[in-house]
Amino acid sequence: MTSTDVVLGTYSVLRRSGLPPAPQRAPQQTWRSFLRAQAHTLLACDFMHVETVFLKRLHVFFVMEIKTRRVHVLGVTTRPTGVWVTSTRPQPAHVPRGEGWVLPIPHPGP
Repeated sequence: MTSTDVVLGTYSVLRRSGLPPAPQRAPQQTWRSFLRAQAHTLLACDFMHVETVFLKRLHVFFVMEIKTRRVHVLGVTTRPTGVWVTSTRPQPAHVPRGEGWVLPIPHPGP
């Protein structure tokens, strides 16, 4: 499947549904300006591994707040499995008064 097939397929699905094409985006909207405008809502997550002084490998699942660049460790294990990854994933919770969604990120204690 080529990108042309995807575009044509998407166009035909939208047309059958009676939906008009999306309006043209403003040319001044760059990726940089988009990220700056949305940084307070963006999170990035990833895995990394750390070698200990005892030559053990630890797998770390972490989330980074894009605006503040704060990193929150959500889990550490020697054997990552699908169940472990799912259990370390924060569950989104709706915040009242129209403030959107938040991910509860555990903060280390004192």
